[in-house]
Amino acid sequence: RRLNFQPNTLLFNFNLACILLKSIIFVGEWEFLDELPLAPIAADGFSKTKNNTVDRYSEENIISFVKDLAGLDKITSQTDIFFDLGVTGDDFHELIDEYSKKFNVDMFPYLWYFHADEEGNSFGVSFFKPPYERVKRIPVTPKMLSDFANKGKWSIAYPEHTLPKRRYDIIINRVLVFGFLIYIAIKLLNKYVFT
Repeated sequence: RRLNFQPNTLLFNFNLACILLKSIIFVGEWEFLDELPLAPIAADGFSKTKNNTVDRYSEENIISFVKDLAGLDKITSQTDIFFDLGVTGDDFHELIDEYSKKFNVDMFPYLWYFHADEEGNSFGVSFFKPPYERVKRIPVTPKMLSDFANKGKWSIAYPEHTLPKRRYDIIINRVLVFGFLIYIAIKLLNKYVFT
């Protein structure tokens, strides 16, 4: 006769073993026992969340990940990564990129300009607002990242909004840089070739 090991039986046995181990050893001895995980058991024996789904990643996993990348320690599940931690521009985009790879999150619906700004200064923004100034910012927190990691998909219902088809702020920057390079080239030609 084969033994039938089902996940709910294994989870129950794991919790039972942790409880027995804690009760056998004297209180206060071996402090690591207080850290033994006890998974909440639902009626069918699986560890479930409020949404009745099995969690693969805890908020602590995400907080630890953010701490490592941001280099900061005071992070809670409700910390706004952009505003509270000052992770902005390219640093924010790199954090989100690493997060999507490490926790295997489908980022197709992700709209960066709702959550962060861009790196550097731009002369063009004096005339045309960049995308992140045209929408109301939505904070990104470790709790949010944990929820999306467990769903496997970035799931924010973004508000309706419209953006110009072209980034005129960037076009102005390119025109100014191109004009400056032409000016330098003409000056050099006049100085060294035509004199």
